[in-house]
Amino acid sequence: MITYELIAKIISAGNSSQAKLGIVTQEIDDLAPYREINTTGPDTWKLITSDIQTDDLFALIRGLTLTEREHRWSGGSAASVIWIFREIEHRSSAFADVVADWVLANTGNKYLPYGFNNDGARSLAEYRALSQSRAELDRVRQIEQEEKMTRVEYDRKILSQQRSRAILLRRSPDRKLLIQELGELSPKEQLELISADPLYPPNFYSTRCASNSSIEVLASLSKEVRQALLTKLKGKQKGPWAKLKKRLRTLEPLPWE
Repeated sequence: MITYELIAKIISAGNSSQAKLGIVTQEIDDLAPYREINTTGPDTWKLITSDIQTDDLFALIRGLTLTEREHRWSGGSAASVIWIFREIEHRSSAFADVVADWVLANTGNKYLPYGFNNDGARSLAEYRALSQSRAELDRVRQIEQEEKMTRVEYDRKILSQQRSRAILLRRSPDRKLLIQELGELSPKEQLELISADPLYPPNFYSTRCASNSSIEVLASLSKEVRQALLTKLKGKQKGPWAKLKKRLRTLEPLPWE
């Protein structure tokens, strides 16, 4: 149970000249039995802190921060310092920066003072620099993910158009002529042509193109050709084309993964 006597004791401990320097005192040691205070929820602290002066709240934070560090109190992302700090933030963002700088330099809890990971920062300037770097990295990842999804959607649309076109023209004279001309090329040349074809999916061609493409042939292809073939083979394939896709994946990761 939190009493005003205990609050006064913690404030006194945090107000010592040594505590202000981050040095543990006997008063801090005497607070060891009161570890349950560090798991007190935000609603209780809101009631308690509303009548305490801001300077005393800073002292309260110093006392709790050093005691938590010294005696390895549990608390994590729900430690009491977080709720007291939020009251200070509510009163003055400028003073909250001063408090945060001190807490970061003296805490052993990676969640102080903000309630989320401080990335091991030991000052407010370092914390903000790390936060900015993390935000920039998150932004780059988001852009990459959006671009990836755009490519996937574009590929899906193109493949759907190719498959529809292939169904319509499967029995056409043009297909027979194309397959005949393709048969005069080497297996490597066949795959290079198929990979660059914007009109038809691979299974529009003879399955011999897939059957004749050994792992050695696939290894002789450029990375770009293998990636293009995998993109064209996206989705469920059957027979020789499924086996070709499997052989390709031993050499090249899927371009959309």
